Amino acid sequence: TGILESELNSNSNVHSFAKGSRIDSPGSSEVTLEFTQQNSLLTFVSMIAPSPDWFVGVESYDLFDGGVWADSLELRLNNYDAGTDSGVDFTSANADTNPAENIQGQSDEAFRAAVDEADFGTLTIIRQ
Repeated sequence: TGILESELNSNSNVHSFAKGSRIDSPGSSEVTLEFTQQNSLLTFVSMIAPSPDWFVGVESYDLFDGGVWADSLELRLNNYDAGTDSGVDFTSANADTNPAENIQGQSDEAFRAAVDEADFGTLTIIRQ
């Protein structure tokens, strides 16, 4: 997470961020963030272990949509393959993909099988 944190700290478009903790399934984690009307977009990302490059997330979700703050939301987390590892399933040995490929959604058989089994997660947002 160190490289990601460094990138977030050096990006003037990032208002704030929080680093969560490991979540075993089933489980949950809680963080508090502050948003403003000028900084109302939420981006969330979390690794899907043990794969080194599968993750869930949402990008630029507007919490102040149409001039109204969302009081509570529950977002189904989409799953992605970052394209940095050539393993074919969750437990494949690490095999760096060089050069890295583009980020993909549910395009390979292992993803489709995992999605059919169960959701990867949800993100619950509650306004305080």
